[in-house]
Amino acid sequence: MTKETNPKDALGTGRLPMSLVPSSGIAAVTLAFLEGACKYGRFNWRASPVRASIYADAMHRHLAKWFNGENCDEKTNVPHLASIIASAMILIDAELCGTLNDDRPPSAPMAPMVDAMVGNIAHIKEIFKEYSPHQFTIADDELAGVPERVRERVEEALKKLDDPEEAEKFVKKLFKPEDPDRVGEWLQTLDGEWVKMITVEEYLKATDRTNPPFEKGFPYLTDKGGYGWGVAANFKQEQGDGQDGREDRPGSDGGDEEDVDGGECGDSEGEGGGD
Repeated sequence: MTKETNPKDALGTGRLPMSLVPSSGIAAVTLAFLEGACKYGRFNWRASPVRASIYADAMHRHLAKWFNGENCDEKTNVPHLASIIASAMILIDAELCGTLNDDRPPSAPMAPMVDAMVGNIAHIKEIFKEYSPHQFTIADDELAGVPERVRERVEEALKKLDDPEEAEKFVKKLFKPEDPDRVGEWLQTLDGEWVKMITVEEYLKATDRTNPPFEKGFPYLTDKGGYGWGVAANFKQEQGDGQDGREDRPGSDGGDEEDVDGGECGDSEGEGGGD
């Protein structure tokens, strides 16, 4: 016998399913709005009119920084993508509340233009169908994900090396290949924290990656269970006694080492609550 559906359930299925919005996105955008509240006051855009172009410019800047390898703001650590979402939400809310100064340029028939270019795309691909060039991504950046303090030292040193081959050798010296015999050892970071070496396979499985961040370096597990990919320049001490348990590591108050997977943070924008 099938139970009857609760009347409230039947009514609720036709309403706005707000549970579809990922909680991770809400959590991230909360940081952007917190930054804006601290700088400009909460819901300031409802009290004073805001210009659409200001937020459009802010979103363009954040997107450019994120697309070029900066995941978050260097000063506040607010994700650039969260600031983009916050800016868009402010525009929606300001329009709803009647405080949006819509200073967009005069409209243009962009939709038909974009649709008409579909044929051009197919034509270009057909011309070059025999070509198979490498399509470069952030994974091709040999210093991708290296902490800013390390990257600055590397780039400064590279400026002094005129010979490209010597410069390449210098960069490769910074990266330490994984040593299977040393998996399980604890290494101390420049900040005095401890991380444990693990295998590349463990790292890839735990982080859902298909390839390591770069050819040289080693994967590690942080004292609090996070994962990262290290370079030799990040560490100041190595333990050679084959420790493999957190309770046996050298004395430390724990803490996560910078996770170098996602890239470092970039310039401050702070658009969460208004520009």
